[in-house]
Order: sequence, then structure tokens, then C-alpha cells
Amino acid sequence: MAPLDLKTSLITDAPLISIVIAFYNIRECVDYCLKSVLEQDFPSYEVVCVDDGSTDGTSSRLDMYEGHPNVVILHKENGGLSDARNYGIVHSRGKYISIVDGDDVISPKYLSELWHALPGEDGFAVGRTKQIPFAHASASSNSWPSSYKVLPLSNQELISQYMYEETLPGAWARLARRELYLNHPFPTGVRYEEIRTAAQLVLSVKSCALVEEPIYGYVLRSGSIVHEKNVRYKQITEYLEAIEVFLSEEPFFLAGSQEEICFRCLHYSRIVRLLDSVKDGGEYTAKIRDNCINYIKTHLNEVCSDYRVPHGNRARFRLLTTSIALYRIAFNIYDRFGRGLK
Repeated sequence: MAPLDLKTSLITDAPLISIVIAFYNIRECVDYCLKSVLEQDFPSYEVVCVDDGSTDGTSSRLDMYEGHPNVVILHKENGGLSDARNYGIVHSRGKYISIVDGDDVISPKYLSELWHALPGEDGFAVGRTKQIPFAHASASSNSWPSSYKVLPLSNQELISQYMYEETLPGAWARLARRELYLNHPFPTGVRYEEIRTAAQLVLSVKSCALVEEPIYGYVLRSGSIVHEKNVRYKQITEYLEAIEVFLSEEPFFLAGSQEEICFRCLHYSRIVRLLDSVKDGGEYTAKIRDNCINYIKTHLNEVCSDYRVPHGNRARFRLLTTSIALYRIAFNIYDRFGRGLK
């Protein structure tokens, strides 16, 4: 399907696209995030900033942008990331929605490339992501591609890319109609809401397309979620539930498919790492750890012979099933140099 006609779409008093950004206690990120967002070369957009009950000065920092013609500042009681995103979407005016995390940055062509890729009004456009060290988070210090290619994808092809993490299944670096998010709000009160909703959103649109070069900068911060030192057992159960919710949304991926094996192995290996920080799980913690490692061990040959699995992940799986002690040491070193994910 041909890209939408921008000139025709601009015949409206409301902004064409709303960028929704949730902020919670990340005062040091506000300026670099909004600097990159407000450098867009797209002609019609608003930035809906939702302060989710911050207590560290984030609120007052956001209020400094109150008079900007493209910026809307909303303050609410703390309700969590999903609740803040939903709140921002409900109070947005754009026909289309894109979500950005408050501690990340985007390319100046972020909106224009997503718009160009959008395969019709009921389509879903996604973009690639690159990692950026926190020390280099200022948008002016980052280089972005000068040209972009668009790859049309079927819904199932995009979900397959999610499962291999060839494209990250986050809420960011996406563009879709506002109604899609209103009809499928992010679940509140649970973690891993992005995994829970990723397949559901894709299966609710007619067609998809991928911007093949990075348009989104995923900033690596020591204070982000996966660096938590005290993980509750409930977080682990929510992670496991999210995996099953994702898989239940897509009947195309039957039990035992290569996609499912890779998807489970990757997330189970991350759960094993998280379990080291769980203090309240008792014997259930050890049981989950054993189940995760045994699954990877059972499918090790399959996942390591799959050409779509990166060499780094193959090494991760082999190390975990050989020695959990060495696995811990390797990833402690990895995290120490600031290369872990949020």
C-alpha cells in the first residue's frame, strides 16, 4: 500500500501525531530527551509529557517547557509506566500515536521516517533501535543515518522478528492510529507490559512496515529497571505470565516452533539472571531457575544451530547450561561496563 498523503492529512487543526512520553524520577534525562524530540523535521506533532508523580524535581524541570507550542505537560499521581502512557494517550489530540521513553533519544527524522513507512491508515510502522551510552545521550553528539529503507512486512513476519529480537518488541519506535492504543491499552499493575501487548497490537492492524535503519536511541543508564538490586518474586511470575500471554496471541507459532524456542531461551536466560536478586521466593526461586536452565539445555542444539540466533546469544545459552557461576561472572563484567539493557 502506498504511503499516506501528508498534504491531505495535514488539513486539520489538531496535530497529526502525538508523541507520548512518561517521566518518573528521571530529572537528569528530561532536557536531552526533549531536545531530541523537539528537533523533529515533521510538520505537525505535539509532545505529551506525563509526569507520573515524580518526587525528584522532574516535575519542575518539565514545567520549564510549558510554553513551548509543541509541548503539553500533564501531572498525575504515580500509577506506573502503563498508567502514565494510557493517560497521555487519552489526553492526546493526534490522529496517530508514537511512544518515547523519557530517558531515551530519537533521530530528527524519527517521525518523518515512521510516517513515510506507515502502510495506510490502519497500518503499523516500526523502526530500528541503537544503544547509546548515557554519557553520550545528548542528541547533538549522536550520528543518525542520512537515508532510510522501508521493508514491508506481514503481521506474522513482524512478530517473528520480535521473537528473535531482530526488532525489539518495545512500545517505542512505533507509529499507529490512536484508536489502536485506546482499544488496546497497556495493562496496569503488572510489569513486562510491552511483551504482553506486542503481538496483540500487531495482530490488530492490517499491515506493517519496518524502517530498517536506527531511528531510536536506547540510552543505557545504571538506574534503569534491569539494574535493580532487589527483585521481588512477583516480578518473576509476571515475567513468566507475559511470555505466555505473548505466545497465546499468535496461533501461527505452534508449540515447538523455532521462533518459540528462541523466544523462550532468550527470556528464560534473563529470568535466571533476575533470580539472583530475588530474596522472597524461597524454594520456588530454585525451581524456576532449574526449569529455565533445563528448557535451554533441552533445546540447546536447536537454538544454537538456528541461523537467526546471533552468535552472542548462542554463547550465552552455552555458558548458562555449562556453568551458572561463569554465566554470572560474565554478565557482571558485561554490566560493569555499562552495556546492559534497561
